Amino acid sequence: MANILITWELGGGVGHLGRWRPWIDHWLAQGHRITLAVRNLSRVHEIYNGVPVHLRQAPFQQGALVHYPQVSHFEQILVNVGFHKVPALTAHCLAWRGLFDDIHPDLVLFDHSPTALLAARGLGFKKIVIGSGFTVPPAQWPFASLRLSDGPDAEAQAATAVEARALLLTSMNQVNEYFGAAKMADVAELYQAQAHWLQTFRELDPYAPHRTTEIYGYLQGNVAGVDPEWPVQGEGRIFVYLAQGSEVAKVLTALGRTGCSVIAYLSGLKREHFGNLPANLHISNDPLNMRKAAAQCDLGVCHGHGVLSDLLLAGKPVLSIPATLEQAVHARQAAELGAGLTCPANHADQATAMALRLLGEPCFTDQAQAFAAQYSAEDETNGSGVFLEGADKLLANGQN
Repeated sequence: MANILITWELGGGVGHLGRWRPWIDHWLAQGHRITLAVRNLSRVHEIYNGVPVHLRQAPFQQGALVHYPQVSHFEQILVNVGFHKVPALTAHCLAWRGLFDDIHPDLVLFDHSPTALLAARGLGFKKIVIGSGFTVPPAQWPFASLRLSDGPDAEAQAATAVEARALLLTSMNQVNEYFGAAKMADVAELYQAQAHWLQTFRELDPYAPHRTTEIYGYLQGNVAGVDPEWPVQGEGRIFVYLAQGSEVAKVLTALGRTGCSVIAYLSGLKREHFGNLPANLHISNDPLNMRKAAAQCDLGVCHGHGVLSDLLLAGKPVLSIPATLEQAVHARQAAELGAGLTCPANHADQATAMALRLLGEPCFTDQAQAFAAQYSAEDETNGSGVFLEGADKLLANGQN
């Protein structure tokens, strides 16, 4: 029996948590012990209630530490989550090391967990970094820019990335010295591991041109949710998956004006939060079966990478309403495929016209279907199988 630990430190979305399930089921069937050290325990309990996994609270920086208001490089993201604050960074690494000491893992999967990766430097267990392309930077520096468009401040942004790199190396090497770990020559060393698993597609990975040995393999979303119950009124179906936010009500109002049949699941919000709804708009209090919702709709509306990917796999165009840089980057990738449009969250009134354009111009659906056809020939479990084969080999080559 092996001890396997999966960590999640940064980010607010929880869609990726359900995508661990095939791996967890596989390892439990082999008799391994699985521990999840996660940022949001309550949401993980909702997903894994009744599954014999062990839950631990992941250490993470509380509160906002926005050093760089405008972010264009991954180095700046790390500074903005407190990596330049040596006392706090050391304390969080101590907490992670305490978890490692308690659990004695043979294998750790790091999902958007940079502090856990820093704490793990010099320790003997096997390491796999997992995540979307955005959260797993390539093994080289400088990291490519994540800018959404060129502008007059491009040189200034590049200069702040160099500044952020210097801050990170100084702080991380002080932590390395504290723990007796090897000094780092560049930021990319933070993500060194036996393997990197990218739960995305090359077309949606902003770092794709800079990859070398990483493995791609996407796992589709929740199939355990309830079946969609579409409003009878309205022509054309729009599936909405958004998280709680100030603009959600405006987006729903705009989509209701399309005259389409609209069904929405709003993470963190219930139907009771809204007043009277038009007959063509239904809000589900329960998570929906993602594959059925994606298959049955004509258009999807979402924030982030997971739902966007599920929709493209179903051959459906996407209206993205990003709330973070990561979501905006993935929205850009979908738009570059010709399979989607991006509606800024602060211009929710534009969602009506954009949705009608996506439904009315066949080119968007054609491009989404071309994407789906490219991957339809692959066994949907292939990505999981490749990942698991690699993990099993690591375990076989040396448990603690």
